[in-house]
Amino acid sequence: MSTDYKRALYIGATALGLIVFGALVAAGGDLLSALLDDDPYNTKLKFQAVSTIATGVTAFAIIGTVIIAQVAYETTSQNESKTAKIQKTIDFISRQVHDKDLIDMLAASRAIKHRFTEAKEDLTYQNVQAYEEAIQQSLRESGMTGQPRKSIGNQIHNLLNYYETWSVGIENGALDEDLLKDWWKTTYTRDWARYKPFIEGHRDAANHPKAYRKFQQLAETWASEDQ
Repeated sequence: MSTDYKRALYIGATALGLIVFGALVAAGGDLLSALLDDDPYNTKLKFQAVSTIATGVTAFAIIGTVIIAQVAYETTSQNESKTAKIQKTIDFISRQVHDKDLIDMLAASRAIKHRFTEAKEDLTYQNVQAYEEAIQQSLRESGMTGQPRKSIGNQIHNLLNYYETWSVGIENGALDEDLLKDWWKTTYTRDWARYKPFIEGHRDAANHPKAYRKFQQLAETWASEDQ
């Protein structure tokens, strides 16, 4: 249900409630006057006042029922949406355990990080380019340049694109942030810290200052919670 529709519903219910309340006040005054008056001919006035009050009470009951029904509908819809989001997030996490491409991608990321850690080099864009060139030179010297292979840079970008995608999914409400945070927060924030120099170099080289911005925003938000 749209926000404009709900706003119109509540404004209409409030306006109707005020009108009914005014009628009840007037009818209450008439009834009080009739009850205090000893004139035996004011029975009709008493009846009209009581009838107006009864109608007003019924109107208030209807307004209340409509509002309660609306609140119940919204609560149910929110609960259903939350359940669907959690299920989608569980399915998303499950893919990381069973999807071969994702498993290979994460394994490649671990190997890349391990290589630069062992070499005591920062994982910068320039160092990755230099390492890639060294591999290509070695392949040329061994006559294996025709062998298909995935470049180190492409493997890193695959992981970063993956993180960027589910950061956007969280931002747009498609994935449940709390569930993903419980499952992946430590790795996610560590990978941001580890790949930050590479990303900054890529932004400069590609003239793309917003590259992986959603990944950055979410990782920094989660990391700040531990400070």
